This record gives sequence, C-alpha cells and structure tokens, in this order.
Amino acid sequence: GAWAIGDSKKLPELNNHLARVGYHCAAINYRLAPKWHFPAPVEDTTAAVSYLRKNADELDIDLNNFVLLGRSAGGQIALL
Repeated sequence: GAWAIGDSKKLPELNNHLARVGYHCAAINYRLAPKWHFPAPVEDTTAAVSYLRKNADELDIDLNNFVLLGRSAGGQIALL
C-alpha cells in the first residue's frame, strides 16, 4: 500500500486460486518508498514483465492472454 508497504507473498489465496484454475501467476515485488522513489517501482515491474515475455515459451505463457493486476499501489503500477 501507498508505494511504501506490501509484499507479493501476502496474497497467497489469490495467487493459489488463479493457479488452481489454470492461470500462470508471477508475484512481483518492487522497491518501496521512502527508500526508493518513483520510477523505481515501475522499472522493477517493467523488468519483471520483460523477463516473463522474454521467457514465455520456456514458462509456457500465452502472451496473447496476459493480465497484469495489483492492489493499491500495485494496481496503479499495473495501469501504468
């Protein structure tokens, strides 16, 4: 939340549910404020998505069926 707290491991229910129903899930953490400033969190997310795209074949990810989502600041980053 608020670009300053949170961890992708705090939503195992959602990630596990999505995986159970057939989605590939990648829980992405990003650098947090106040130690890190914008655009560090967006850069981290961009790097993670780039990794997933680059390795899509190996990871069996369909790039035509790809969703980025988040809660609070993570949701804002997903929209950027």
